[in-house]
Amino acid sequence: MMKFFKIVAVFIGCMLVLGWLLPDAPADAAAGTTSSSEAATSAATEDKQDLEILKTSETNNEFGRTVHVKVRNNTDRLIQYVDLKSVYYNKNKDIVGTGIGNAMNLAAGATKTIDIMAMGIDGATSYEVEVGNVLQ
Repeated sequence: MMKFFKIVAVFIGCMLVLGWLLPDAPADAAAGTTSSSEAATSAATEDKQDLEILKTSETNNEFGRTVHVKVRNNTDRLIQYVDLKSVYYNKNKDIVGTGIGNAMNLAAGATKTIDIMAMGIDGATSYEVEVGNVLQ
């Protein structure tokens, strides 16, 4: 039993150290939602965020669904980590599932395609992509 408590204490200690070492996301970090039909037009009508969603597309296979999201780093700094989330809706706009994808080391001004994977999504007719954490 003492071994279990030692392991838990070491884990909590490691998490605290990581919390102190990793930088906080800036207040103006990208955190928004772009629907699949609005991805291409939203860039022209809104101010550019630090992480801009340029394009989304989806593929399905026997293992699940994958949303391919092309993003651009609009800052003059390296984005060390970013995660994206997809939310799937049925025809009644009820949430029927979610997926997640992430990437590391997105250079200033660079573009990259990030894959968001989801499994067991049945009855989805649309999806939205949300930008989660952005660490610079």
